Amino acid sequence: MVRNMTKPSRLASSNQKKIYNILFVDDDQACHDVISLILNDPCYKVIHAYSAVEALEFVEQFYQRLGLILLDVTLRDINGYEVYRAIRNNPVSHNIPIVLQTGLTISESDLKQIIGVDEINVIYKPYTAKALLAVIHKLCILGEG
Repeated sequence: MVRNMTKPSRLASSNQKKIYNILFVDDDQACHDVISLILNDPCYKVIHAYSAVEALEFVEQFYQRLGLILLDVTLRDINGYEVYRAIRNNPVSHNIPIVLQTGLTISESDLKQIIGVDEINVIYKPYTAKALLAVIHKLCILGEG
């Protein structure tokens, strides 16, 4: 069941001023509330998914419009590592930037080894608004050029 997921008609389209659609995947409501506050800016549209299944359904359907995925590692239904692999292994979504977010004490190199990749973007909880916005800026805005 999709809960509080943004309706497709409310997603930013390429005809409008540049707006970055960010899919936020976490099963903790408090994290969604904080992200909504941090990304309360007209240039960001946050799409909320509360489970891995919701996230994968959304990515499959609206991959063309996503600018970034913020993905929690410890989801209840499917862990974030598997979701990351599924998105990366799908030819239609493999280029969407993904930032893993975790409160686990695990190094970036260990995360790379677990997922089986050479490069990864990760932000550790609790993070500051400034740190998150820097990552988003790097991947969304600077990544376009």
